[in-house]
Amino acid sequence: MIPPSRQSFRPGSEEAAQEQQEREQAYRRARQSGSAPPEDEPWHIVLEVSATASAEEITASYRRLMKQHHPDRFAQEGGAAYEAAVVKSKKITEAYRYAKTLKQFSEKTGRTSRQKPEPETDPPPSGFASSREQEAYQAVGMMWAGWISELALADGQLLLDHLVARRLREAFRFLSVLVQPMGGETARNVLEELEAGRSWQDFRRCSVHVHGLLLQVNRAETARKRRRQEQQRAWEREEAERRREQARRDWQRARNAPPADRAWHVVLEVSEGASNEEITSAYRRLVKQHHPDRFAHVGGDVYQEAVRRTAEITQAYRHVRQYRRF
Repeated sequence: MIPPSRQSFRPGSEEAAQEQQEREQAYRRARQSGSAPPEDEPWHIVLEVSATASAEEITASYRRLMKQHHPDRFAQEGGAAYEAAVVKSKKITEAYRYAKTLKQFSEKTGRTSRQKPEPETDPPPSGFASSREQEAYQAVGMMWAGWISELALADGQLLLDHLVARRLREAFRFLSVLVQPMGGETARNVLEELEAGRSWQDFRRCSVHVHGLLLQVNRAETARKRRRQEQQRAWEREEAERRREQARRDWQRARNAPPADRAWHVVLEVSEGASNEEITSAYRRLVKQHHPDRFAHVGGDVYQEAVRRTAEITQAYRHVRQYRRF
């Protein structure tokens, strides 16, 4: 923003010179208090009004811009949109403060330059008792936006809706419903805090305590799930071992069973006059094809048939080896 000392005024008028002096003094005070906007962006450009706008026009434009760029509208989005809204609203507020300071001397209010103007204080943000209350509200929105996804909180969107609409009592009741099923002295103390809470600052403090309780509950639930999974894996290992032992016993009984009624060369799928090498090759091929290990995961009748067929092939092969002595 161009300081008043650099602005051009038409000389020759005592009133214009006095007004120029008052503007310079106002500018210096504003710079000292930190309420002057940057020199490269004039206050009337920030507020989207003309440099000669009246106080009413400036105030109306300020309220319109603050409603449009207020960080509360972007609290749920977070990230870059929220940060940009914070910067923009701060710039608008600084420009409005400087405009009020400047207009205080440019308008004819009957004060002389020696009279000390009455100090002005900005009204508290709309819907909040103070700027600290507003900061607590904004911090709460950012916290719960991350915690809801972190905790996989049921009906978490309902809490965000309460926060966006600034329904403080409903937000307190929502947290109370979360804490009520929990036992222990800590949960009872948090419930008492929630019942006594009246402001967004109270809600922010209670939110931190509720978040800690929810983390404890999630850790306990995670530990229970881990124990159940370990028990399930142990049972599966025992069941697999039991099946292998049963298969071994079935295989042993099949090997010791009497020969089948079918002829050995029919079982081994060779001719009766086949050579020893052909018989051995057929035996290996059939055992590989019908071995029970290939059907252990299937179980049932398929597995039992594989056991029976393998035993039959083995008995036929042992019989022909004993018969032919090879």
